[in-house]
Amino acid sequence: MTDSASLPRQVRRGISWNLVGAVSTNAMRILVVVVLGRVLDSHDFGVVAAALSVIAILHMVRDLGIGPALIQRRELAPGHVATAFAASTYLGAALAGLIFATAPLVGRLYHSPECVELLRALAAIFVLRGLATTSQMMCQRAMNFRAVALIDTLAYSAGSLASIALALAGLGPWSLAIGYLIEEAASTAAFLVLHRPPFTLRIDRARLRELLGFGTGQTLFQIVNIIATQGDNIVVGHALGAAALGYYSRAYDLIKLPGAVFTNIVGNVLFPAFSRLQDDRARLGAAFRRILFVNALVLIPASALLVVLAPEAIRILMGPRWGEAVLPFQILALVMVMRVSYKVGVVVASAAGAVYPLALVNVLYAVCVIAGAALTIAWESPASLRRPRRRSP
Repeated sequence: MTDSASLPRQVRRGISWNLVGAVSTNAMRILVVVVLGRVLDSHDFGVVAAALSVIAILHMVRDLGIGPALIQRRELAPGHVATAFAASTYLGAALAGLIFATAPLVGRLYHSPECVELLRALAAIFVLRGLATTSQMMCQRAMNFRAVALIDTLAYSAGSLASIALALAGLGPWSLAIGYLIEEAASTAAFLVLHRPPFTLRIDRARLRELLGFGTGQTLFQIVNIIATQGDNIVVGHALGAAALGYYSRAYDLIKLPGAVFTNIVGNVLFPAFSRLQDDRARLGAAFRRILFVNALVLIPASALLVVLAPEAIRILMGPRWGEAVLPFQILALVMVMRVSYKVGVVVASAAGAVYPLALVNVLYAVCVIAGAALTIAWESPASLRRPRRRSP
């Protein structure tokens, strides 16, 4: 790793490039929301959300945390990189096969047979991610965020434009699925060209154990975290159906943008930067407090504004058919500062190697999310979500 004297400059440069990428991708994301909200209905989004909830859960074990371990590890040998590529490739193929075989069970869970073939198509994402993970992580370790930002922006734009074109052509939920596949394929090709990995399928067991020392804890944390963030989707989709899940997932996708922006702009830069300072807890603590203060200064007023403007924001962004997404959006807006602050804590703790305590905290978080969603559905009659609705003229 480079010396800490140049670290502030690298952090500023990395954040600047990530900012450019985030502005570009979020501008495209808003365009996608505006167009697809008027072309697709809540059922279409619900079918895709059901499939993506499974993809998101299994995404957390796509490399057993070996990728982040490549960034966090103090000293890295060529054997670590070769082993990481082989392990990620094997696991990606295995997860794709698992999804293909179990897709009918997911369809029954969500009462949505339409999502079975769609989920099987999306399984190819894991093969692509398995091939690209090592190259992507090595770019982040080197803090080459200029290249990462450009690849992410161009790949997302390609997938988004494809989804819009296919939705306008009448492909329904398949337009979203094909867009995700195009984005992943473009990103994989670019990272493999940018940082050519050692194309080997041989695993060095000693190197693997060293990477898994951090990676296993990171994987446990990610698994529990994704269960917490997708558990409410599973409860809503199973209890209320695809249409209700469509409203809820759209509101959630909008309100998680600040957290996604933080992760993409700042979090991905701070993780390799803080990993270089993992033995200097005083500097880590000071940086943690500064970032929390800035987040609160920006996001508390923003949350209040979003709660007030929610009806107008939903109508402008998604069209008049999405009125039932307003209340979930307002509720989620109230905790926006907590979501982002939590992500700051995760970055700092992960950089310091405290992944097992993070996993324990996330177990409690997952229990609260899933139990809260289940209790709320049991308390609140779903009749209003299931009643036929008149189409807007």
